[in-house]
Amino acid sequence: MFSIILAAVIGIAILSFLVIIHELGHFFVARAFGVRVLEFGIGFPFLGSIFKIKRGETTYSVNWLLFGGFVQLYGEEAGSKEGPESFASKPVWVRILIAATGALVNLALAVILFTILTAASGFNTDLQSPFPVKFPFGTQSDNAAVANVAHRSGASETGLAVNDKIISINNQKITNGLEQINSIANANVGKNLDLKVANVITGKEREVSVVSAGTNYALITSVASKSPAAQAGLKEGDKIISVDGKPITDAQKIRSLIKEKSGSEITIVVQNLDGSSARTIQVTPRKNPPAGQGSLGVTLDQGAPLGLGVALVPNTTISYDNLGQKILSGFLQSGNMLYFQWVGLKSFIGQSFKQGSIEPLASQAAGPVGIVAVLGILVQNSGAQFLKVIATFMALISLILGIGNLLPIPAVDGGRIFFFLIEAVTRKKVNPKVENLIHGVGFVILLLLMALITANDIFKIFTGHLFG
Repeated sequence: MFSIILAAVIGIAILSFLVIIHELGHFFVARAFGVRVLEFGIGFPFLGSIFKIKRGETTYSVNWLLFGGFVQLYGEEAGSKEGPESFASKPVWVRILIAATGALVNLALAVILFTILTAASGFNTDLQSPFPVKFPFGTQSDNAAVANVAHRSGASETGLAVNDKIISINNQKITNGLEQINSIANANVGKNLDLKVANVITGKEREVSVVSAGTNYALITSVASKSPAAQAGLKEGDKIISVDGKPITDAQKIRSLIKEKSGSEITIVVQNLDGSSARTIQVTPRKNPPAGQGSLGVTLDQGAPLGLGVALVPNTTISYDNLGQKILSGFLQSGNMLYFQWVGLKSFIGQSFKQGSIEPLASQAAGPVGIVAVLGILVQNSGAQFLKVIATFMALISLILGIGNLLPIPAVDGGRIFFFLIEAVTRKKVNPKVENLIHGVGFVILLLLMALITANDIFKIFTGHLFG
């Protein structure tokens, strides 16, 4: 319980820090150009303030709605009266600079943190992605990492562990990911595979030996208790030979077929990897299974290339090799992370349109509550790499916060900058009533969106779907 509370406190502290430095960027630049700051606030005051204190001409406040922060400038609203301390009286380039500085501070922090992180890891960084990505910067090498090692499995006895990256198998360097690993495994079924692995968090390398079981079949790697599969006698390590008399070796096709047959009895022929005889099982998939279990209550993998009990996920290693790349590694890593977020967003939006459902996108969206919850899980599992996990998390959130605030969205910094740019080009200010209306409507929409995302975060936490 203490660790959960500690993780939540750390998460809130990180988000608050990122908001504070963002607003301080606006604050100091505004003061430097002689603009009066009326209020510096953490959170929004719609539900009241926790406390307020006034120093000079500025009120400093902490507010109950802790979703962001604000700096209120004299003469900030479109159409405000001008004066020597008024924001409205300053040249348009000064107003653009004041509006942009908060986001620029966040981006600068992200670059600094990514520079430190990449340097500390020998200018190599690892990323696991559910979708294929070709990163624009650095040298990319595709391999695989261990996502899970079942307890009491043969693999668990070899010392293979979660977050182990597969560097080579039988002295063959892995550069083509799961495809290459599966090819080697299928050529050596039943034989020892000598692996060179490195932990993606610590970077520590070591050698282990496993026995390949190949990949040319679908394998049951876990069975939920009291599920239809458990009651029918299906077991971990069962290799599926056929479904309703049809030989099928592709795990995804079997998943689809089982889903189609929900509510109807099916016949599955299996043979366990322990060498026992084939068995014929009659089982009825559920129409409304518990969350995370599926119709049968089994986890299906495409074989067991590194032995029963080992689940692999694609892993990409990005290396910054030459001196120029190393000097600019913080900028390059920031660019790669932005590109990764963009590709992921397109992928999940595409899935939502394809399925005619918002679920794929909603499962990946997260607001402050979801971010704190994810950080809590990461912190609890970070061990000795606590500081690295915190720094990586902070760099990524700061990067997203910086870019998000520069987008031309009404009510955020980028929306205001957009109107200033129009003024700079046309040499005429936009109608203040129109601008204020657009920002007002945009702000209401953002609050509603934040409320929906927060409700979605809470739902995912209580249903165990925090990671989609």
